[in-house]
Amino acid sequence: MVKGKIKILFQDTSDHHVAYCDSNLGSAAVIQCAAQALRYFIPEAEITSLIQLSPDFASRNNIRVVPAKIFFSRSFSIGESIRAGTAFLNAKMWASIRKLLRLNIDSLVKRGLLKEYYEADLIVDLSMDHLNDNFGIIPVLDHTRDILLGRTFNKPVVIYAQSIGPYNGRFASWIARIGLNQATLITIREDISRSWLEKIGVKKPPIHVTADPAFHLEPAENERIKEFFSRANINTSKPIIGIAVLEGLLLRTQSWKGHKRFVWSVYQFLRYLFPERLFLAILKMVGNTKYYGNLRSSTRDNAISATAKLADFLSTELDATVLLLPHVIMPEGIAEGQRDARNTVNEVHEIVSNKARIIPFSARYTAEDIKGIVGQCDMVISAKMHVAIAATSQCIPTLVIGAHPKFKGVMRTLGMEEWVCESFSAETMIAQAQNLWQQRTRVKETLNKTIPNAKEQALNNAKLASELITS
Repeated sequence: MVKGKIKILFQDTSDHHVAYCDSNLGSAAVIQCAAQALRYFIPEAEITSLIQLSPDFASRNNIRVVPAKIFFSRSFSIGESIRAGTAFLNAKMWASIRKLLRLNIDSLVKRGLLKEYYEADLIVDLSMDHLNDNFGIIPVLDHTRDILLGRTFNKPVVIYAQSIGPYNGRFASWIARIGLNQATLITIREDISRSWLEKIGVKKPPIHVTADPAFHLEPAENERIKEFFSRANINTSKPIIGIAVLEGLLLRTQSWKGHKRFVWSVYQFLRYLFPERLFLAILKMVGNTKYYGNLRSSTRDNAISATAKLADFLSTELDATVLLLPHVIMPEGIAEGQRDARNTVNEVHEIVSNKARIIPFSARYTAEDIKGIVGQCDMVISAKMHVAIAATSQCIPTLVIGAHPKFKGVMRTLGMEEWVCESFSAETMIAQAQNLWQQRTRVKETLNKTIPNAKEQALNNAKLASELITS
């Protein structure tokens, strides 16, 4: 246990300008549990966050947030990249003058963003699954810059409990290798990330396979969950199955080739380059075109239809009450509707046949609320990683829907790799859900054996990080 006041700085470059990171309840669970675990080993830790958090969430978790320009439809912009890049060059200039001339010109670094790095005792990078090149080279460059910025001040930088990769481009792999090799410590939540680190040549920092911090999230109190169920008139005498839906367009861009890949690259570049209002105006016009409509109908609408078919099957064939659950809930007044999973919940519910047995949960919830709700389920089907973690951590049989390597990696650590479905087709999801239902007793027994270790490893992230302060 570390004694005395220690200043910890949270960073995740993808969320330094997004309103708000905790709108994704998975991110909220990670940040909250990371803060709690670090304070367990460093009781007097003062936590500051470059990650933009809602005032209520920051207050509840005693985290000071450094204000920044807020975007509603993107994580990166050319203006903010230039500003942060200029700050990085100032830090490098300060470090060079200090080393070569033995002069400490603090005026270069004791203001703005650099002041936070300069005064921190420990920098904790909570990029979760953002360290990859799925969204082009800009995120790779900006994340690497911020890792190197911490090391410029000779501060320990911890890559904390992440899923890293894939890196498919040579240049992106080279840039990522430079940054990650400068980290002081890397903890990852599954073995697939270790393979990617080895592949791109990350060898210098210690690498530990741990577990996601959210395995330690506490569910909301039973009385609160009972109130949710009472309002929805849920019959608890029947089996209860939760389905966590995926927000957004569900575009499987990683597999795109040819002109689709080119269009996606242009979209990303214009979003980065143009002022946000102008970009959204252009996007609105493009959204009414036949091409975009066809693209949307072949992805998101098909997935919504498949989810509705799955819910109808579960409610009729298994005689279950099905709960449609959101895990991204945008702040009031933000019009970025596609990112709010409650809209998807309502769209699915509109087209199901058995509306009386399929219940939409479309209020405002916390991560603890969702964990409490899934804790009452007999089975969970989730397109969101942290709903799956909320369920499995309570030994609830869970089927994960998604192709990202993190799903297979995290479930493998629990002995649950067979319960990852990479397809959003109704037939595939129904077949695997039915199979899981039939084997739920065996699955529950396996989780009872593997979850204690996952919870121990989740706490190990903070233990390893705290040891950097005392070493």
